[in-house]
Amino acid sequence: MGKAQEVLIEGKIFKSISSACKYYGISPQQLQSRIKKGQSIQDALLSVKLPSSRQVMINNIIFTNRTEACKYYGTDRDIIYSRLKLGWSLEKAIVTPTRKGKL
Repeated sequence: MGKAQEVLIEGKIFKSISSACKYYGISPQQLQSRIKKGQSIQDALLSVKLPSSRQVMINNIIFTNRTEACKYYGTDRDIIYSRLKLGWSLEKAIVTPTRKGKL
């Protein structure tokens, strides 16, 4: 059996990755899954898991869905989807104001 690996997260030293998982309320299996998807140990431990797959977090505000976030920021849904197709992040697509064009 291997020796426990100390890990430093947000300035706090944990005796093992398992103890960090317990502290942050994440299962070791979920941590491993997030790491396999490319997250660092710290990001995997600190990322917020939203209860519903439709919920989105924009600027640390949780919205029921994208439409609710669009209404909050006053951005048209069609513009958001166009921006997403162009490769924008969801947060940037929603919070970036639209340019007023000529009518």
